[in-house]
Amino acid sequence: MKNKAKIAKRQSIALLIVMIIMTSSFLISCKKETVKIEKNLKVFHEFSRIDTLSLKNMFEFMGSAQQMHLIDSTMIIWNPQAKDYKFYNLSLNKNKISNKFLPLGRGPGETLGVFGFGIQGNMFWVYDIVLKKILTKNITSILKNDRSIPFKEYPLEGRFYKINFVDSLHLIANGDIDSPLKLQKIDLVSSKKISEFGIFKNVKDDYDISSIKKAYESFPFSKPTGNKVVLAYRYIDEVEIFDVDKQTSHITRGPGDFELDPKIFQTGGRTINTIHTFVTGTVTDKYIYLLYSGKIDTEVNPHHGNSIYVYDWEGNPIKKMILKKEILSIVVSADDTLLYAFDPNTGYILKAVI
Repeated sequence: MKNKAKIAKRQSIALLIVMIIMTSSFLISCKKETVKIEKNLKVFHEFSRIDTLSLKNMFEFMGSAQQMHLIDSTMIIWNPQAKDYKFYNLSLNKNKISNKFLPLGRGPGETLGVFGFGIQGNMFWVYDIVLKKILTKNITSILKNDRSIPFKEYPLEGRFYKINFVDSLHLIANGDIDSPLKLQKIDLVSSKKISEFGIFKNVKDDYDISSIKKAYESFPFSKPTGNKVVLAYRYIDEVEIFDVDKQTSHITRGPGDFELDPKIFQTGGRTINTIHTFVTGTVTDKYIYLLYSGKIDTEVNPHHGNSIYVYDWEGNPIKKMILKKEILSIVVSADDTLLYAFDPNTGYILKAVI
């Protein structure tokens, strides 16, 4: 009898151990499945980390800081509202504007329709969508405001939406309505397409290409190393990361998790219930930072947002940062420690430790 009791006790202990192991394994597997992977698509429904940022007024900017870039202790600001010069250098050490450059006009060294700018290595570049040209200049002369060195200008053939550079001689463009593919790699000097890649999937044949391009309109951001490009979509909660050399990609779909029907963009129109997802962003070597709206057209300022989604360059969701103010543009320091944002309601450039 005693032996039977001992055996029964041992069996109970063994069963308990097995149950503990199974429960632990289940909990671990649940944690891993917060991001579901389906072929080249990752789907997640919530961020594992949510931070609330404390934004402080840093500098009152007289204009609209539509886009900002950091070079050491200088912030370069694009101000589309300006009547004279479109770009401003803000000294972060002195907290004042050090100089302005690129005047409004159609001539050499002038711009009429800025539609984005950036820094690639030691090169400052501007995309003029109206004059269909790209202007470049050494960043050192930009910071020193050396006007004796003129801008180099290159014509950009074709009709594109946004561009970004992958190195000093090659750029990535999207929105080409003459192509059924998402991205075009273009030689800066010749303005010729080197390659095209990125297939639109699950799109019906009866949709015209302009409707498809409008529905899947996106902002391309190049990793500083140039080997990857992320597309942040404007009307669907997805980011797509491309390997430029391999011409392959994978998509991450976020908490919105909804499909997009290009039919609503047919013949150039769309319903008033179209959701605005990503409105702008910035990148570092380590992370992708995207400002999220989540508003529909009828809401106030659908192009502003108070949430920033952070991903790594594998498309993994890192965290969500909640802001107590709605902002228009963002930029992050190269070491991922400081975030700057522009508040269009007060005109202040804000600063936060992240």
